[in-house]
Amino acid sequence: MRSCRLVPLTIVGALLWSAAVEAAPRQTKHAARSAVHSDAAAMLKQDMRKLWTDHVVWTRDYIVAAVGDQPDAQAAANRLMKNQDDLGNAIARYYGAPAGQQLTTLLKQHISIAVDLIKAAKASDKSGQSQADAKWQQNAVEIADFLSKANPNWPRAALVDLMKKHLSTTTDEVVARLSKNWDADVRAFDAVSDHILHMSDALTDGIVKQFPEKVRPRQDDHHVTVGMQGGGSAASGGRSMSLPTQKNLREMLKPMYQFVPSGPPRAICPIVVPNESEKFSWNWWPPTRFSIAMPPWVTPCW
Repeated sequence: MRSCRLVPLTIVGALLWSAAVEAAPRQTKHAARSAVHSDAAAMLKQDMRKLWTDHVVWTRDYIVAAVGDQPDAQAAANRLMKNQDDLGNAIARYYGAPAGQQLTTLLKQHISIAVDLIKAAKASDKSGQSQADAKWQQNAVEIADFLSKANPNWPRAALVDLMKKHLSTTTDEVVARLSKNWDADVRAFDAVSDHILHMSDALTDGIVKQFPEKVRPRQDDHHVTVGMQGGGSAASGGRSMSLPTQKNLREMLKPMYQFVPSGPPRAICPIVVPNESEKFSWNWWPPTRFSIAMPPWVTPCW
């Protein structure tokens, strides 16, 4: 009687276990895809931070050189202008080349006006400084308008605040440098750096929300590539990484799914019956019909 009860329970347990094993690879694959998407978004965030950090670093380099009448001022200005090309190219991957070029044009105006502002401040030209600052503020609004129209996740008011804050922190940096208040100069640059990272992250979040499929890397049978479309940003040199795709879980963890009551190991997963005549034979140990290993003393009751 005990044997009769044991066989059906063993079969039901095996079937439930087999169903769980079949579902596990699908769940693991979904989790892997989510992780890959998260990694791609993190890489985009890193690339954007690099570009916007370059923006404030080369701006500072120019401020230091221009205020101190250093010969490297023009070289710093040239490198700063290249950064605006890099930022435009990063945007072009998602919004197209014309949009990228338009952003580059607006950002180069942003830099050119800042150069005029620094020259006027250094010469104590209050009128010229006021005019340059008014143009600078207007340019910031134009940049915010352009970006907010491109992405609904970038509200215009929020972008205007971000751009205005960028201008004010940069102005504090110029004033501190001109007045030779070195402690204030250091604090100003810390504020510039912190704010630009906040602004960069806000822009990245908007791209990820608007283009989840573009941020997610293309997958093939062997690996997935993680990074910005187009091979990464110009500043990052097209960084990418490869991750192996999920293999069949039963193959990866095969020893874990073996049931050895008192004989040689036998997988509980369904197998191909080599001989049709053996399907219903209980003379084989274990029965090939269900591919379940059972002790030889368990005898079916039908």
